Amino acid sequence: PAFPWLVRMSANFLVGGVLASVIATCSTLPFIWIHFGEWSPMGVVGTLVLLPLVALGLLLGWTYAVFPWWMPKAWAAWPFARIPEHLLTFDGWALTPHLLPPHAPWLILLTFTLLCCAMGLAMKNRNGPIQNWARRGSLATCALLLIPRTSPPAHMTLHVCDVGHGTAILAQMPCGRDWLFDAGSRDRKGVASRAVLPLVRKLGITRLNVVISHGDRDHQAALERIASRVGVQSYTGPGPLFDHDESMSFSDAGLDWDVGTGSLETTTCPFGRCTIRILRGLDESGNEGSRNLLLECDGRSVLLCGDAEDLGLTNVIPELKQHAPFAALLVPHHGSEQENLGCLISHTRPDEVWFSASERSPLAQNWPYSNTTTRWTARDGGWSVEFKPRKESPGNL
Repeated sequence: PAFPWLVRMSANFLVGGVLASVIATCSTLPFIWIHFGEWSPMGVVGTLVLLPLVALGLLLGWTYAVFPWWMPKAWAAWPFARIPEHLLTFDGWALTPHLLPPHAPWLILLTFTLLCCAMGLAMKNRNGPIQNWARRGSLATCALLLIPRTSPPAHMTLHVCDVGHGTAILAQMPCGRDWLFDAGSRDRKGVASRAVLPLVRKLGITRLNVVISHGDRDHQAALERIASRVGVQSYTGPGPLFDHDESMSFSDAGLDWDVGTGSLETTTCPFGRCTIRILRGLDESGNEGSRNLLLECDGRSVLLCGDAEDLGLTNVIPELKQHAPFAALLVPHHGSEQENLGCLISHTRPDEVWFSASERSPLAQNWPYSNTTTRWTARDGGWSVEFKPRKESPGNL
């Protein structure tokens, strides 16, 4: 009968297709790991789903080539037009794409070479003790390579990326929560692939709490690509272009996922060492509606400002005095000339002043406070700073 034959043929197709896809994925994984730093595990299933479309497209394409007067051109193109739609569907699945931990190329190649040798020995004698131990050892080594290094730093650590005219700052807290403040640039491409994601891979970060000051390109252009590769635990900012779970935002405090005006304290630190606040002066779009991120840990405070420099800034300045002196201050609006600069400096009294800006930054070029240390991405490149407590005590060790 035809039915059992059809079942056997379908089973053979599924098993053979999955095995072929797994072999292809595993054999190319070392090179993808070294050159791209990410892979798509769901591609194993995606390849199997696309095979019938490719086969149908080849069949219809050859038919159209031989009998062009008999078959409409749209029929031959239909299967290949469906392939991008299926790829976009798979791209939305979990772990696709997925960042791989950074390792030395020689270590990756050596591990996969040993794995292939162990598998070859196991196929010759599956029950041999040497072959079994070689296979287990190689699989364990591969598993160790895939596990990211996620140990948090001992103290609050900030990483400022040099993205030209824009902002992208990654903050790591001792409690294990990692924060991303803005992610964009107006004059540089590849902020996600060249700056933020390599840093995220290096630090072994798998989930981020994201705060976007406002919706301009130089503050959020790279966010969609970052969110497609790193889990977003919470999000604060203008309407996002990616899927996220709003219930995860500030769930400990039972608060909304954004702040209109004033101050919003985020999820509490399990160790009682860190406090994260979002400050906003005006509830509107544009520069004056920018959100500012206030990070506190072990008595050290850091203020990261958006682009508000008029009323949106003056409304939050009174709240800053109680947290002064600040260890670092990111100057608003990339260091443009500002009337409220003196009031901001007097209320924050920062040890360091940061400028995330390209070569054209009036305040960075002519900083009026000579007794304050300045850092400027256009001059100094990116940097990382660990903020240790001013005085060690049993509570913050």
